[in-house]
Amino acid sequence: MKIFNQKINVIPFIIHNLLKKLYFLANAFFIKYLFDMTLNNKSNNLIQFSIYYLLVFIFINFLLSIINYLNNKNKMKKADNVKIYLHIKVLDLEDTTQGFNTVEITKRIDKDLDTIISTKIDINAEIIGSLLITLIYLYILYKINLLFLIVLLVSSLLFFISPLIFSNTFKSDYEKQTKIEETLEKTIKSSIDNFLIIKLYNLQKYYSMRYSISSKDVTKISFNNEKNDILNNVLLDTVNIFLKVILVMTSFYLFTKGKVPLTDALFLLFIANSLKNIISSMFKYISKLKSQIIAKSRIEELFHEKRDNLNNVDFIREIQFKDVSLFHQIKDKKICVSKNISFRISKKSVNLVHGDNGSGKSTLVSTLLGLNKSYSGNILLNGINLRQIDVRSLRRKIAYMPQESTLLNQTGYENIYAITNNEYNLDKMNYLMNELNLTDEILKMNINEISGGEKRKVELLSLLLKNYDVLILDEFENNLDLDTINNINKLLYKLDKIVIIISHRISNLDEFQNKILIGGMNEKNT
Repeated sequence: MKIFNQKINVIPFIIHNLLKKLYFLANAFFIKYLFDMTLNNKSNNLIQFSIYYLLVFIFINFLLSIINYLNNKNKMKKADNVKIYLHIKVLDLEDTTQGFNTVEITKRIDKDLDTIISTKIDINAEIIGSLLITLIYLYILYKINLLFLIVLLVSSLLFFISPLIFSNTFKSDYEKQTKIEETLEKTIKSSIDNFLIIKLYNLQKYYSMRYSISSKDVTKISFNNEKNDILNNVLLDTVNIFLKVILVMTSFYLFTKGKVPLTDALFLLFIANSLKNIISSMFKYISKLKSQIIAKSRIEELFHEKRDNLNNVDFIREIQFKDVSLFHQIKDKKICVSKNISFRISKKSVNLVHGDNGSGKSTLVSTLLGLNKSYSGNILLNGINLRQIDVRSLRRKIAYMPQESTLLNQTGYENIYAITNNEYNLDKMNYLMNELNLTDEILKMNINEISGGEKRKVELLSLLLKNYDVLILDEFENNLDLDTINNINKLLYKLDKIVIIISHRISNLDEFQNKILIGGMNEKNT
């Protein structure tokens, strides 16, 4: 899949980078001019010239700040758009859905996308901007002294030592890491970061046993990558110091031999040092491509689709559990959570799943969503066994609202656009807004500026705008007052959907058409 469904314009970043370097060059000319005026006894114009330059200095810095602000704002907006797109795609993955196992995945995606976008922009802006300013620097050096230019170019070849030494090492480590990742069942858990997090929680033995991989293998690769990065930077810094010595000696030689005046000798040294730093930074940015390649590969592997010969679900009119027992898989052992669950629910019904905390309510939902495959008995959707249904098509028909809000840090409208892909009926939206008592003013506000109850209503509105056949609400009464709960219940009974409400509250049992008690030895709908 293509990670970037919209291109990032790097031209403003190149312009900003080029302006910074040109400004640095202007400073060099200013210093040279000050030296010339001082040595030629023209100090009368020094104060006036300094004032003019100070005004130019303030203006250019202000201009650079504005450009930098606009560039960063544009970069963040583009990054957020890509993140929203991929967060929505996460819901179609076989092993994830909204509210289950998505936090670590979206965090990993966000981190990788930040790496990809920043590296893409930095490399383009730095390399292209640096190449342009390098041509200007070379022309200036050529005009002042050809010998100094030749010494600089020859000595700069030392910068190629580091890439020649470490290119194969970086490639080898990347191939090893990729090979290990391919052996893991879930891409998101294959990253070095997540492995170390699991290790901190003392789950590394379970992880290693499950995936037949040694923690030493992953730790070793992580250590080697870090070690090679350090050695690469140390070598580049050593070359930098060596070049400084050569350039200082060359400029001193030219001055003592009368080839160039003192101001030109200092100017040569200043320009050469700037050019050397530019070349060095270009090589450092090129080395960042390694992290970009790994990040991009990880996201592409995550969304790589593997379709089996499974049934697609076009609609869901009935859900049936037949003597279903739910389990938690821990190492090689299965721990039973709930036994002998049996019920049948159909469209145009509001159903309650209730039980004590830890009784298996969430496990039942995750099983229905295709996340938990550790169960016995039969789960039928329209008479088709759940194990024979493509999970991705299933989730396009099931909406799940978890206990904790999953809304983005944006306005209510922007969250609705993201969840619905901006595809909804305006009349339906106005009707639902009226039923949920949501105003246009509330939806224009940032999610962090509204109350917890209003967040729940925005999330419910977003899900109701989509054509889901099944709506699962997990403790949806949280942060809602009694009148709002009653109004929402009335709305739910009007829907042509299968509504499943998960709750440990049993004060309003009579309102539900089916009550499914979880936690007993023989759970059946009543």
